[in-house]
Amino acid sequence: MSADRAAWAAELLAMFDPDAPEISRDRLLALAASTSDPAARAVALTGAARAAGLAGDEEHAAAWLDEGSEQSADVEVGVRVVLERGRLLRTAGDPTAARECFERALTLCGDTLDVTPLGGLIIDALHMIAVTVEEPERQVDLTRRALDLAAASADPFARRWRPSLLNNLGCALVDAGRPGEALPAFTEALRLREAAGDRRATQVARWMVGWGLRLVGRTEEARAVQERLLEELHADGIDDVHVLRELALLAAGDSPGWHSG
Repeated sequence: MSADRAAWAAELLAMFDPDAPEISRDRLLALAASTSDPAARAVALTGAARAAGLAGDEEHAAAWLDEGSEQSADVEVGVRVVLERGRLLRTAGDPTAARECFERALTLCGDTLDVTPLGGLIIDALHMIAVTVEEPERQVDLTRRALDLAAASADPFARRWRPSLLNNLGCALVDAGRPGEALPAFTEALRLREAAGDRRATQVARWMVGWGLRLVGRTEEARAVQERLLEELHADGIDDVHVLRELALLAAGDSPGWHSG
């Protein structure tokens, strides 16, 4: 791949917005067309494929993955192609085949945690395996493993996974009937989101903390969190039905409970 792999990976991240998949797809296709490096072009195509999959365009997504695979035999390209094939299979309703792809991606990475950006891809693969297994305790174990790797890594592309993984860990613990253990995970995720300065992600993390508080019966604290969040969202011009549902559940005395909204 190009000489500065880290800079290229950072550019890819900056261009990808899961909330705007069509725009992301077009940006990444343009990036692919702008480089003569076969591996860099292939990586950009896998990003475009991921965006296309989110937009419901599985046909083009599969075609770009095929093209990317043909462009380069680079390890990173191979991992990304297999990961994105797995995501397409999961979306298509075949979690078993999807999980096989994610496990293959993990194998391809090998012992390369601090090789940018393979460290982040290892964690991505573990994360995707976790979301395709049905057993909550297995989800907890896989997510904890991914978190341990992210915390130990010097690679910023691996470490950026921590708040998302903490959120997933908390949800898996709730599903496993262990809400008391989930709340610290949600709280740490909120701390990391605040430190990163992402306002919308911080708002979502704050909702998760409020939800976790309700689940352990700390209803007054939960209400305070959700009411403050509602005021902030209104100031931002955002209507969030999940906050309203939580406040309705709290008003009805439905706590602790297992309603996530």
